[in-house]
Amino acid sequence: MGRLIDVDELISVLGRDKNVGEIITLEDIDSIPTAYDPDKVMEELGNVAYERYGNDGMGGERVVNLDDVIDIVKGGGVDG
Repeated sequence: MGRLIDVDELISVLGRDKNVGEIITLEDIDSIPTAYDPDKVMEELGNVAYERYGNDGMGGERVVNLDDVIDIVKGGGVDG
């Protein structure tokens, strides 16, 4: 499976190389940063999760506020 790359960065690479007449290589495209890091997203979700109690006869369950989930997923787990 491939990875999602930052389309703005791809456009920048394509435009830059086109202006100077250079050939764009696969290495140029491969060097574009990943736009979404699922492992980092899961780590961030784990960091904001908290233990909620209240189920009779059961231990707590880990929950995350929906607003936190939306912010983390929109961020894609990458700095930027």
